[in-house]
Amino acid sequence: MLALMLESDGWHVVEADDGNEGLNVTLKIRPWAAVVDVQMPALSGLQLTRVLRQAGLGSQQLRIIILTAGTTSQQDAMLAGADRLFLKHDWLQLRRALRADDLAPRQPAGGPVFAF
Repeated sequence: MLALMLESDGWHVVEADDGNEGLNVTLKIRPWAAVVDVQMPALSGLQLTRVLRQAGLGSQQLRIIILTAGTTSQQDAMLAGADRLFLKHDWLQLRRALRADDLAPRQPAGGPVFAF
């Protein structure tokens, strides 16, 4: 559902089934943003965020947006290296943030967005 919403806004979306696949795809295609679920199988969203940041992908290279059902705090997400945290059910707020200056693409429009 989220991928369809992002695609309808003109984003190119690549999906992964779990955190390990997400890591591999992110390192391969280098999207400008990763939208990750806290509760992904294999690597959680927080674990994936830490690994990507340790791999040298800072916020200038990769914006990481974490989605949560409400069990993860803003502080935990930021300590892991995330740029933003949104509740899963609040896709409109995520949509607004993707259009805002603080999450604007660092690459030409249409660059890959990565959603799990």
